[in-house]
Amino acid sequence: MKLNFDGASRGNLGRSGVGAIIRNEVGEVVRAISGLVGVATNNVAEISVMEAGLQWCVNNGVVKLIIEGDSQVILNGVTKSVFQNWRLECWILRINMLLNLLGDYHIQHMFQEGNKVADYLANMGVEEDSAREFGRDDTMLIGLKEIISLDMVSIPRSRIG
Repeated sequence: MKLNFDGASRGNLGRSGVGAIIRNEVGEVVRAISGLVGVATNNVAEISVMEAGLQWCVNNGVVKLIIEGDSQVILNGVTKSVFQNWRLECWILRINMLLNLLGDYHIQHMFQEGNKVADYLANMGVEEDSAREFGRDDTMLIGLKEIISLDMVSIPRSRIG
C-alpha cells in the first residue's frame, strides 16, 4: 500500500485543509481523505493528515506501507527526530507509535509534482466546512481519475533515510 499526504494553508497561520490518498499495490485508490482543519499552519495541516492516514492504515490491517509527502520539515521530524517546531513533537511521537504498529514501512520525500492528488484533496479541504472520506467506489474519486493517472507517472523522488 502507499500513502500520499499533503496540507494546504491560506496564509501561514490561516484557513487550512488536509488531503491524503491511500492506494493498493496496483495503484487502485482504497481511501481518500479531504478536510478542513481550521486555522493552522501548513506544518500542522501536513502532520495531522499524515497521522490520520497512518491511523486508517493501522485500523485496517495494513502491514507494509510506502509513505510519501512533500514536506521535508515533517518527514525529517518523523525519520530523524529533528524538531524544528516543538509544537509538532506530540504529533511526531504519536506517528512513531503508529509506525511501530505497521511493522514494514518506508518513508520518502515526493516532490510536489508527484503529490498532485493529495495536494488537490488538501486544497479542496480548505474550501470545505467538514472532513470527507472517499472509498474505492465513491463517485468523487471517479472525477479525480485524470489527476490520479498523472500522479502515477514516474516522477523523481528524493529519499529520506
